[in-house]
Amino acid sequence: MNESLLIRLNKHPAIFIVFFCICVNSSERIVKSSYQLNGIEKRSMVGVIQMMQDSAVILHLAGPDYHFSPLSGMTVFSSKTNSGGVFTRIGSFQDSCDKIKFVTNLGIEITVEGMNADTSSISEKWYTSYNDTRRSSFKMIQNRLISKFGDYRASEKKGHKHAGVDLKGSSGEMVFPISNGVVISTSNDRFSSYVVVCHRLKNGETLFSKYVHLKVIKVNAGDYIDHNSPIGRIFNQNDLKQSGYSHPHVHLEIRTSYDDKGAASSYSMTMEALKKYCIDPLLFFRDNLSSDE
Repeated sequence: MNESLLIRLNKHPAIFIVFFCICVNSSERIVKSSYQLNGIEKRSMVGVIQMMQDSAVILHLAGPDYHFSPLSGMTVFSSKTNSGGVFTRIGSFQDSCDKIKFVTNLGIEITVEGMNADTSSISEKWYTSYNDTRRSSFKMIQNRLISKFGDYRASEKKGHKHAGVDLKGSSGEMVFPISNGVVISTSNDRFSSYVVVCHRLKNGETLFSKYVHLKVIKVNAGDYIDHNSPIGRIFNQNDLKQSGYSHPHVHLEIRTSYDDKGAASSYSMTMEALKKYCIDPLLFFRDNLSSDE
């Protein structure tokens, strides 16, 4: 996690329990943003909003930051892409104290509101990402493994290293988080929809788990979930045919940092670059699941 952002979060011990009102004269608040296109939510993220005299920025925990300037008249919205480009749109910035809206005439609407979720729970026990009969068994992971951490990938940036593991499932099988935590990002994309969960560890550090290639996402940014909370399903046979993938599966990443805003998932060309943000899920499960089942 971005260290400066983590420091801001730690300044507010009840940060996700109290509802924060957002006003132009407020300097900094914890918020949830929702990006909609033609009435369909494409992305929701948790972050910190900084309000300046005539501009605002949302620093997201797991995703691109949002910039708005000026706040009066025609406002320019800008956000960096993982490939290094900048996405911009012009619209109107509306502040009603308890909710902020940015609206364009191209069907884009961004809403920003306060948080109301509890993140005090510690993640101590870990599980597989499917509803296996023995979810605490490392053997369940081994049985489902079809692609390893660091494998060659031709999608996005050709030759990049695989940032996680691919775990096969049955058609339309439900996916569950590997431990309790707070959803900090969701993305609704045709074949790469995902959910990111932030886990608070006993030593005070944070860990992130990311689940990709989901359909029918059942959680939103800010939700507190445990290992029994369904977060979405993997592809069914119809989805699989359209996507071109050979197996229904979940791509699972485990990260120690999201300072890269997610770019390492598709743009790490070396293992050294990948390991700056991601760890090998197979090794993590080997150390944290039972080996005697």
